[in-house]
Amino acid sequence: HKAGELTFVPSHAVNPYDNESPDINGDGVQFYLADSSGASAWMLVPDAAEQGRVRTREIGGWDSPRELRATWHRIDGGYSVHIRVAVATLTDDAELTLGVVVNEKPPTRERRRGQLVLGGQPGEFVYLRGDREDINRLPRFTIAP
Repeated sequence: HKAGELTFVPSHAVNPYDNESPDINGDGVQFYLADSSGASAWMLVPDAAEQGRVRTREIGGWDSPRELRATWHRIDGGYSVHIRVAVATLTDDAELTLGVVVNEKPPTRERRRGQLVLGGQPGEFVYLRGDREDINRLPRFTIAP
């Protein structure tokens, strides 16, 4: 959910402020996945001009590119992103690591205000670290029989 105007970064944007990719400084989602076939990560930015279309960028440093499909739509109080990605065959006791970071930028700012992070450690301060999540700090899930 997001109060106010959606602020998706257009594909032609530049970032004059630092070494971050420009898409990090607007509304969007970072998605991290690791399973037995490797680790993959993407930056997902909905296209404000075309309902449903999501621009994706693979995040460097994650060693296992794979196909991802995403769509978005407006909802009351914000937007929703739906992600489809292939994972390794999940057997009983298989482990899956997931991370999600939601970037948020109000229309009155030039850069994002914050990130909502699924990850980290209990009591840890989460520094705004762009698209550089640590695989060892992402939540792990075990598939139960």
